Amino acid sequence: MSARIYLDITEWDERLIDAYQLLKKIPGAFPQAISNAVNRTLETVRSEAVRGTSGRYFVKQGEVRKTITLKKTSAGNLHGAMVSRRKRKRLQEYKLTPNSPAGNKKGFKGAVMREGGLKQLPKGAFMMNTPNAGWLLFNRIRPGKGWGNIEHIGSPSIPQIIKNRETVDEMNRRADRIFWQRLEHEVMQIIGALP
Repeated sequence: MSARIYLDITEWDERLIDAYQLLKKIPGAFPQAISNAVNRTLETVRSEAVRGTSGRYFVKQGEVRKTITLKKTSAGNLHGAMVSRRKRKRLQEYKLTPNSPAGNKKGFKGAVMREGGLKQLPKGAFMMNTPNAGWLLFNRIRPGKGWGNIEHIGSPSIPQIIKNRETVDEMNRRADRIFWQRLEHEVMQIIGALP
């Protein structure tokens, strides 16, 4: 599973034209300023993804951060991206009670999102130690033995939950604001460095 967040600066916004006009006589300055601004923006977007995801879901910030790779830009390649990759998580890696294979008479309760709290899993839910994936949650859908009578109770991967609409909207708002702030800063720094 993967999630990609792109910062797309393709329109010649008035602020971009202004930056170009200020830097056009300095060789390589304009693309370098854009590159620096995009890279700083990507770092901010990653922080927002980590904060927003761990605030909405039962997952630790460090665990979210481990899934994220930043593809930084350079003056010669202004294509940057934030990519999150990780396999699907088991429900007990989010929130499950009781978090043991034995369960209890009341059955299992679990949740991925913090909002709404724990939800009762279907009656008859049980944990089974599978050869390749270890302990997984299953639900019996028909009486009898055999794989055809049970179904796996799945849960999303971290890249899937990073793509939560509220988190993505906040990342986009922050990215837009930070990019233009950083671009202005980079332009002023380059101009200020001139003799």
